[in-house]
Amino acid sequence: MRSARKSRLLWLALFTGIGPLCPTARAIVTYGTSGYNVPPATGNVDQYEGIFDGVAGTPITSNVMVTAAHIFPATNNVPFVYNNGTNTATTYAVQVVATLDDLAVWEIAPNSGQSFSYTAPMYTGNSETGLSMVDLGRGYGQGSAITGGWAWNTNSQPTGLSWGTNTVASVDTDTAIGAGGNFGGDFLQYNFNPSPSDPNECIVSRGDSGGGVFVDVNGTYELDGVNSFFGVRVPMGSTDYVYNLTDANQNVLNDALYDTQNYYAWDGYQQDAPTKITSAIPESSYATRISSKQNFIGFADGSISPANAAANTISDDGLLTLYSNLTTGAITGGAQLSVGPYGGVFMTIASNSATSQLTSLAIATNSRLDITNNKIMINYGSADNDPISSIAALIETGYNNGGWNGAGIYSTTAQANSQSYGIGYADSATPGNPAGLPAGTVEIMYTLLGDANLDGKVNGTDFTLMATNFNDSVTNGWDRGDFNYDGVVNGADFVLLAENFNQYATESADIAAVNSFVAANGLGADLPEPTAAGLLLAGALCLLHRRNPQAAWRL
Repeated sequence: MRSARKSRLLWLALFTGIGPLCPTARAIVTYGTSGYNVPPATGNVDQYEGIFDGVAGTPITSNVMVTAAHIFPATNNVPFVYNNGTNTATTYAVQVVATLDDLAVWEIAPNSGQSFSYTAPMYTGNSETGLSMVDLGRGYGQGSAITGGWAWNTNSQPTGLSWGTNTVASVDTDTAIGAGGNFGGDFLQYNFNPSPSDPNECIVSRGDSGGGVFVDVNGTYELDGVNSFFGVRVPMGSTDYVYNLTDANQNVLNDALYDTQNYYAWDGYQQDAPTKITSAIPESSYATRISSKQNFIGFADGSISPANAAANTISDDGLLTLYSNLTTGAITGGAQLSVGPYGGVFMTIASNSATSQLTSLAIATNSRLDITNNKIMINYGSADNDPISSIAALIETGYNNGGWNGAGIYSTTAQANSQSYGIGYADSATPGNPAGLPAGTVEIMYTLLGDANLDGKVNGTDFTLMATNFNDSVTNGWDRGDFNYDGVVNGADFVLLAENFNQYATESADIAAVNSFVAANGLGADLPEPTAAGLLLAGALCLLHRRNPQAAWRL
């Protein structure tokens, strides 16, 4: 079986530089024309398309447009030319807000005074399979005939958009076709198997990335995808991987093929021989599906306000990258999260959101992730991918010597309750796995100072973890008793634990163990007034004042 990683690398190689690096010949390839279909398109959906960095994009609100993420230009501020449903072109300066998988959300530069007056309606259902569709783009047109289809004509030069029609054959998840990462999430899939009865049936070609895919909903065309990639879908074990096509010498074919019999599927690696295709298989086009990314779009375009963010999640297993400040709900589904790759971006996960489930987390220099009062689980898998060192360092810089206002991972909720709360973290790879995590997992959690095992309370279990490592230097050591992130477990950490010792503790042995530990280590003088080393249930947190043996237990 070919690996999903190899498939992803193939697609990335296939589409890198689709914008300015490609020739100027651009068109959706259709069956029945010698060149390309020029507007107007079926349903007049071409009026919703503008030109962005040489390819296409679609305005969806008065200040936001969407396109493909993999055509990311060299600069963050690029012109977008759009007619707003008229014959007059307007040039807008747009900047990227965020990307999720191969969907990018761009906004008109703030304070520009500009807006879009004509925006595409979006499909919000979940039943696209079987719907008629119109595809738009600016890729290579139809060229000379070859066995099973046509070569792309690098000399065809439409002045604007081209279009074609098809039918949504399926909605495919990235795992079903061996994708992931930049090409995570799900896709609209449609085949190129035309007949003379449908001269407009189309396939995307190089340069069509970012163009809109509109589905027909009872006579109204609604945006439901942006063009991402194409290829031939070949069964490889339990997964139908999507591959590039080559000749017998592994020369990549730039063609539109409805019958790939006797061509080869190749994953782009010289050590792997191409697989000859012995049955007729049409090429397929894939568009990143928009209807499953409504919450992401809502956060990016501001239609989901910070006040309502906690009730909405972004569920995806691909790559989420933030280029502007955003407040979101939980990020679930095993996504990779990247905050501000160019720096200076603040991301907030709204208070009381669900637990976020990630596979990786990257925060650039001078960028911040505010977890407020939430929890993040990072399922990193193998030991080679363990991110605990970077996570601990990000929390330490966010802590900023107690200010909870530094770059990295921080919490405004902890900032407001810094005497009692912080950000704890634990790794399943820590000896003994104190937090009881599944293998290959890091947990990050807003919690009480002293909560070593991240169970939401401070008790004898946490005390034992701290005492075991007392006076030791530790690395990445919250779950071993380093509650102030200084790399040493000492009296300062004990004080933080003592101040929060669980008021519901019922084991007198816990109290006896703490008292014995205090006496053995001379810690009584370290405790602030009116604190003491002993701790007691009786319905409240009580701290013994060792400087005055007669002092009463206090709430």
